[in-house]
Amino acid sequence: MNFPDLTDDQWAIDGSTDYIWADGTIGKLMEFAQTCEVKIICIAREPVSRAVSEYNHTLRHGWEDMSFSHSLHAEQDRRSAGWHPLFYHKRRSEIRDDIHRYHDAFGENLLVLDYQDMKTADVVLEKVAKFLGVPDKPVDSSQAHNVSLLEKNKLSGRLKRSKFLLSLGRILLPGVIKRWLWNALHVEAKHKTTVSEKEKQAYSALMAEEIAACKSSPLVPTDRWPSSE
Repeated sequence: MNFPDLTDDQWAIDGSTDYIWADGTIGKLMEFAQTCEVKIICIAREPVSRAVSEYNHTLRHGWEDMSFSHSLHAEQDRRSAGWHPLFYHKRRSEIRDDIHRYHDAFGENLLVLDYQDMKTADVVLEKVAKFLGVPDKPVDSSQAHNVSLLEKNKLSGRLKRSKFLLSLGRILLPGVIKRWLWNALHVEAKHKTTVSEKEKQAYSALMAEEIAACKSSPLVPTDRWPSSE
């Protein structure tokens, strides 16, 4: 296990975007639950925005050279070839059955949160603290963290990934200039269109059955998901 030295009065927290869908995870967690109390927190996100965000992640790191729609067509082949799960935009958005599997295995020790709650730290922490049975403590959420950035254009990407320029910059440029250059090469993801509305609508249609199943499930928080009408 990853936490061999825990004492009886300590909590261990582990997280991954792969646990909910990956085969074998529930079995390993149930084995772990034989020796200690296990509580599981799942954050459910509306499929379209989730997939677009994941696609942007692959763009941000320069891993993707296909459009969103083409990446969907390539998904099954990529999965068969063992590509990283960050390219499984459809499979990792199919959460209804996975959440029900976890609920069947862990019952009340499963908490499913709405991704939209993450925008309000106090709301999330209150729910998590109550679920874990620990004191609720306020946090300072006035400063945004982990802001999603994308390269402004292809030239920005080439400059950022140039090993020569990176090495030169580390040696010659002071920190303030490095930060200025980084900001100059990037733009917040919300200000750049990487997936067209037509592509989003096509993906929504592709996921229609899954979205309907989630909305009919009492376990999946979908109150703030966009209407299909």
